[in-house]
Amino acid sequence: MAPNYVSSEEDSPPSPPRARRHRARVDLCAGDGPGAIDWRGPLGEWRSVPGFDPDRLRVSADGNVQTHNGIAWTPPTPGTRQYKHAPPGQTYRIVSIENVTYLVHMLVCRAFHGPRPSSKHECARQSASCEDNRAEVLAWAPRALGPRGAQTASALSLRLRHPEHTNGAWTSHRSALAARRAFAHAVALDPLALGRAARGLAAETHGFEVRLDDGVETQDDLPAEADAPPEEWREHPQSEGRLRVSNRGRVQLRANRNGCWGLKRTPLPSRKSPEPTVVLNGRRLPAAQLQREAFGAR
Repeated sequence: MAPNYVSSEEDSPPSPPRARRHRARVDLCAGDGPGAIDWRGPLGEWRSVPGFDPDRLRVSADGNVQTHNGIAWTPPTPGTRQYKHAPPGQTYRIVSIENVTYLVHMLVCRAFHGPRPSSKHECARQSASCEDNRAEVLAWAPRALGPRGAQTASALSLRLRHPEHTNGAWTSHRSALAARRAFAHAVALDPLALGRAARGLAAETHGFEVRLDDGVETQDDLPAEADAPPEEWREHPQSEGRLRVSNRGRVQLRANRNGCWGLKRTPLPSRKSPEPTVVLNGRRLPAAQLQREAFGAR
């Protein structure tokens, strides 16, 4: 009869925990420029998608996807319909890459139109069908407009410029409908065409340049003016590197989470304070005082 051994923790050390593979989503905002041209075929030009292994994934200008299974490239496919029971043209196409699901139109836009400008941008489509993923109808656009931004642009503020009707100066309008009414005496503007031009899907409409009026100040340094010098920036001495102040009264704050500088902006009065203030370390400080402390009394 075999001896009955009693195992102990010393006799059988615990097995190491099983390593769990973490599959991170590829950041479409990273990198520079469009993808490299792979080859040209019946479906148009094929490009790699920056951030992905070019030997494992490529997309075509016609909106198709190919993956490599380790032996050969799979047949071109437009991807799987996200919601299979949705009517034709009313759902997106998706593809799974290393068990991570991506929208096909986002991959095509990244490959042919460069990196996503920011997380607040989406892939806008100049097409009525959500399954039309051709590169020529896709473009990056602010999230406020969304994939169907042409239908919602009538509610967004716009800036228009025309060499004759505005004398080359930018004019602000609270909506595309307001812009159409403002120039109704001279030209019949189409609100949908204004929306396409604002999203960058069209160069202009009826000779008008169109931009979104998002209210964000210029992020370039202010040039010299008749009564003001060129803009100069200095860190506030008591801010521990979290605040920069300009000699033109603008400020810039550094985020605690990622250490990146925020937007350059001009402080404005609020209901709590009749004079412009800046919130720093939980305290509301007068902007003029911060400027004096950064540049010295003048």
